[in-house]
Amino acid sequence: MLVVRKALYFGLLAALGATFGWFSWIAAGILLAKTREVWISALVGGLLGVVIDALVRYRRTMRAKQEDEPVIGFPVLTVLLSASGTFLAAAGENALGELIKEVRWPFLFSVTTFFVGGLAVLALTELLRFLGKGLDEDTAEDEVVPMLMLKGFLLVLGSLLMAAPVSLANLLAGSDAAYPSLASWWMLIGIVAGVAVLTARHSPWFAIVASAITLGVIAVFFALVGLGPTEELERTVPVSAPKFGSLIAGITQGLLEVPDVPAQTWTAAQAQLRAGASGELIEPEIPPFVSGPLSFIAGCDRMPAQPSVFAPDTYLTRKHALCGKIEATTNAEWTRSLIVVGFFCAALVWATRLERRWRPEDYERHPIRGYDRALLGLALLGLLAGLLTLRSGGY
Repeated sequence: MLVVRKALYFGLLAALGATFGWFSWIAAGILLAKTREVWISALVGGLLGVVIDALVRYRRTMRAKQEDEPVIGFPVLTVLLSASGTFLAAAGENALGELIKEVRWPFLFSVTTFFVGGLAVLALTELLRFLGKGLDEDTAEDEVVPMLMLKGFLLVLGSLLMAAPVSLANLLAGSDAAYPSLASWWMLIGIVAGVAVLTARHSPWFAIVASAITLGVIAVFFALVGLGPTEELERTVPVSAPKFGSLIAGITQGLLEVPDVPAQTWTAAQAQLRAGASGELIEPEIPPFVSGPLSFIAGCDRMPAQPSVFAPDTYLTRKHALCGKIEATTNAEWTRSLIVVGFFCAALVWATRLERRWRPEDYERHPIRGYDRALLGLALLGLLAGLLTLRSGGY
């Protein structure tokens, strides 16, 4: 079945994308801390790229005929080898080697979580596409906006359903976070990743812009509503009114309580490395470009000094606590998670396009179908066996 092939691509590339995002975070820290050594290696990589690119151009020019146009193009090899030299120079430092040695068990936990996350996003988007076909066929031109709102509602509902199995996988992977916080984070990831995958058919850049806008809208919504007096104002409305304020406030609190939950097993490994390992882990010092805008949107610096009808004591107390969490946890932790989730979503977009591009036209009768099924089965069995072994071993 075609869904098996898609599951293979989504699961493996999702795990690889999140892992690469985490390595990029570590490399960024080393870049900022050891600039001289890293940029010397980048310069060597750039010079190597120039030499190879010049040789390739020389060979093409030598083979070209006299009437052909001269070989002119962007020096792709120079750019790629310069970037590779920079990344490898940072990643090759002893800090990364020590980290990998310390996180060999949390690494498998993290890969398992994002593998399950990739499968969950695939199930979510396939369900929405199935429902969307029927909606598009029966939708008149004057009903486009209501149908878009309905699809958005289905996306949120599907992300809520997706959050349950992925959060359970995260708990199985050794996470000590509270389940509501895990579910809040994976619901957010499900919405953003779902938008990215559903819009990937247009173009990768369209998917990137759409997912970034979605993330921004969600952040503003939770900052305004989740940190507002919605929970307290519900006491003045009829009892039969739905408790949306309490729900949104709870989700916002969950997002602030565990801001680095997508990379939590890596974070635990960092603490373990700092506590007793032989190497020294380097973490970047980044400006508060995440906590600053969130504090401004939430109005943390504009809270009233005295309680009022629209700002009772309970609201001021809760908001002071939540604003304190914004200042304390949304800098490095949220930045790290945004990087990991960003690469996770980008890998899913790539998986969508790569699977379609590499799929044979007669896939249902092609021999590669058996290979895909066997690879997915081996990946699932390997991850399950590894988790059971690690959990039974007390790691």
